[in-house]
Amino acid sequence: MLTRRDVRAVARILGLSPAAAWGAATFYSMHRLRPPGTYHLQVDTNVPALLAGAGALLASLEERLGIAPGETTPNSLFSLCRVEDLGAAGTSPALMVNETLYEEMSPEKADSLIESLTAGILPSPERPSRCATACSMLLRNCSRPGSETLPGYRAGGGYRALETAVGMSPAEIISLVERAGLRGRGGAGYPTARKWRLLAGDKRPVYLICNADEGEPGTFKDRYILERDPHLLVEGMAVAARAVGAHRAFAYV
Repeated sequence: MLTRRDVRAVARILGLSPAAAWGAATFYSMHRLRPPGTYHLQVDTNVPALLAGAGALLASLEERLGIAPGETTPNSLFSLCRVEDLGAAGTSPALMVNETLYEEMSPEKADSLIESLTAGILPSPERPSRCATACSMLLRNCSRPGSETLPGYRAGGGYRALETAVGMSPAEIISLVERAGLRGRGGAGYPTARKWRLLAGDKRPVYLICNADEGEPGTFKDRYILERDPHLLVEGMAVAARAVGAHRAFAYV
């Protein structure tokens, strides 16, 4: 918990005005300026969440607990706040209790959760049911039971692409990816083959780094792969490493 004295000390150390330091301290919800309750409830209220009904979820919690965001119940059991992104835009409304995330919430589910917490029971969250896109290509395995295991992945044809790639030269792999028109999934949509070709044949050591940061709104799509189809990521990294001549690869989380 941050006190006003803490904020003033940080401002002095960094050469900031007290107002600037206070603005940062009050902007980020993880900086708590008063003691949280035993159960700290964070409701995601960014735009996708509000469109999915987060406003009604927050209102129901305010009414049930008799507190507004930023407040704590008189018995110190619950505190409530609103946050901007819990990384669950695809399964909103979302509610985090301490460090446990509950997705696809509703006022009725929240009532049941409050009853459990009041009794001292933190229930295990249900696995979200929605994880598909219109084409269901990249996320096609995510809803299948056992998709996160090696046997489950192999049963769906996993690692066959890697077996094929091992029998091809790096140039053949890059040409195949170029003909497929594959692009990066970032905002720039950079052609994958062009990026790989810049590295192929480089005499210096090449390291492959997969950005699994999940650090910006909308990257919940990658979270599903990491949680439910991780071998798809591993296989893709192995094929890419073969194409660019990388002998070491890292997944940055």
